Amino acid sequence: MSKLEKVSIIVLPAPNDTGNIVECVKSVQSQVNASFEIIVASDSFSSEELSRLRAYKNHNCFMHISTEKNIRDVVLQSTSGDYLMLLTTDARIEPHTLEMALDRIRLTKSDFVIFDWKYSYASRKPVYLNENAFFGQHYLEDDNRDELLKIKFPCLYGSKLYNREFLLKHINDETILASKCNAAWNKVVMGAKRVGLLHAPLLSIRTKEPVNDKALCKPKGPNQDLNRSTYKLMKSRSAIESHENIILFMGFDYRYVGNSRYLFENLIKTRSDNVYFATKSDMVDERFRIEPYSKAFFEIFYGAKIVIFESWVPSFLLKPKKAIWIQMWHGQPLKKLLFDSEEPEITTRRRDHKRHKYNDTCRWNYLLIDGEGSRDYFERSFMLPSNKILPYGYPRIQYLFSKKHDLEHRETVRRVLNVPSDAKVVLYLSTWRDYNYGRTQNEQDFSYLLDVASLQEDLGDDYIVISREHVIFGSSSKNSLAGIRIDTQDLLLVADYLITDYSSVMFDAFAINLPVVLFVNDFEKYAKSRGVYEDIWIDLLSFVCSDESDVASMVRSYELDVDYRQVARRFRSASNQKEFIKFIIKQSNKRNHKQNSSVKYRLRRAFRKLPHPVKSLLRRVRAFCRTR
Repeated sequence: MSKLEKVSIIVLPAPNDTGNIVECVKSVQSQVNASFEIIVASDSFSSEELSRLRAYKNHNCFMHISTEKNIRDVVLQSTSGDYLMLLTTDARIEPHTLEMALDRIRLTKSDFVIFDWKYSYASRKPVYLNENAFFGQHYLEDDNRDELLKIKFPCLYGSKLYNREFLLKHINDETILASKCNAAWNKVVMGAKRVGLLHAPLLSIRTKEPVNDKALCKPKGPNQDLNRSTYKLMKSRSAIESHENIILFMGFDYRYVGNSRYLFENLIKTRSDNVYFATKSDMVDERFRIEPYSKAFFEIFYGAKIVIFESWVPSFLLKPKKAIWIQMWHGQPLKKLLFDSEEPEITTRRRDHKRHKYNDTCRWNYLLIDGEGSRDYFERSFMLPSNKILPYGYPRIQYLFSKKHDLEHRETVRRVLNVPSDAKVVLYLSTWRDYNYGRTQNEQDFSYLLDVASLQEDLGDDYIVISREHVIFGSSSKNSLAGIRIDTQDLLLVADYLITDYSSVMFDAFAINLPVVLFVNDFEKYAKSRGVYEDIWIDLLSFVCSDESDVASMVRSYELDVDYRQVARRFRSASNQKEFIKFIIKQSNKRNHKQNSSVKYRLRRAFRKLPHPVKSLLRRVRAFCRTR
């Protein structure tokens, strides 16, 4: 955000008895990177609620309590913000809600912005239904605004942020309680020239009633019958027992690469028992290797205390209550992630895309990041609390540090690549494009790719240009390193220059002072389909080249200047893998609150195995003894 514009948040009573005014106010106070004020419209609150609020106000927060009778008067007499949000006491907002909503309303130049929401409960995880099909676009205007007249809760309050002057113009004397009426909402929608859309469940509505979430059933996956039966078996075994001391690596989509590989190789030096890696790669010793979706895989997966991932977790895999899931992801973000991007090509073809990804992030206990420089982006895009972030640094960066000065290793890799020792290596790594999602090979647009053969000709014999396409492409390009089993990190170690585009591999290169050129000829198209974080992109502009004919000259004249060092410093890796391994082992060794050796534990376990009539008799005997 370039400017912290002020938001006035008006708190209204909930339409049912599920509201908690203090909890609602606390969620507003948790906002980051936003300037706001809180106004409580007291006219419709009970005296008991107001006394609780005043007690909280005296100790924790500055807010204004308004006694006006209608919304317009509340706004005119009690607010000073540039924007307005109306919240009922049964609502909670995520910490980055105002920041994201302000970004969107300014970006789209809208009269107001509407974002998605979810149900929340006291004793179960939130339910995100993702019911509105219009999300996935950046905004609605003209006749498309009619979609907003069909939403489930057609009211002024909730998941909306309004331009102050616009709202004042389109509301008259509506009372606070009447703000939920359809007529007021219809008037505001039809009066807007443009309405911004934010496809993220930033608001949660507390409810006591169960939501019909049959549509949220897990989709089927490989060996689904075996998956379900094994889960039920392991669940019955672990109902009161602690999970076995097992650590399972799931790899990057079961591939033995990246963070998973290098963490695994270092962890088994410290502890090799009860450690497994789910993959078909013969690079993993048979003692540790588990074939994905085999019977042994499901038994280990559902019996493991620690499960470590590096990408999205398949939704058909269930999470046992006592398991700890650690997500390592696969790189620093330049391209926008999940709720920071509309992903229109994906969401129009897969309506449940955002919902499934949100359900996945809710299952993560921890997320590993490479350093504090990327914390805000991950917290915001994945909607994770700060205490779930582990800033220990990526194992794959630690590997680069450990091998950077190993000349023998670098020469070995060069021989495998058949690269002369005196040649300068230019490595080209491009990432995939969302705008090709769902298209056939013939329909896809590959005009963003650099012509490697032409670059080789421009650079001459003193340089060797090698390339490897993103894994999503397979090996369709004649310029790719198809069939050569060399990890990306080893390619970076032998490279003298890296050419990429929006790929996070650039941050790996910055970590070891490898010159970086960004060949980007589709920025506007990419920005619409995925988008980049603008503040990071601005720092990278000096490395960007949009004309293919200029790439060779940039390579030849490259210098590690002030701009380079600034970016490298901003995203410096924490590089603390030893502490990360200690953390994992400590978590895996944690015992449950009630130890297995306790007498109470053994008695309860024996009692659960008894037939129902015997249980009933023992309960009656215990009740009789207590009355004596």
